[in-house]
Amino acid sequence: CMLDEVDAALDEVNVVKYITYLKRFSKQTQLMVITHRRGTIEGCSVLYGVFMQEKGVSRLLRQELYWLLRKGKDLPLLRASQAPWKKNQSLLR
Repeated sequence: CMLDEVDAALDEVNVVKYITYLKRFSKQTQLMVITHRRGTIEGCSVLYGVFMQEKGVSRLLRQELYWLLRKGKDLPLLRASQAPWKKNQSLLR
């Protein structure tokens, strides 16, 4: 199931409710959530990103967020040039 910016009009309280619902729903269905909301991003287990450092060259990023949360790290919003992921890491497994 793909959800594209469904949370855009929600306030912070309803974003928390939305994430709670998605976590319950994700036990039975694979979800892809497209969002710019930090609260929604923090509720996801894996983050994928697309960025363009060079004109015309897109790169993909993948980070398992639950791994960072287990280590007690905050989830900073990073620019693509600051991303801690390896440049050549393959996202297609």
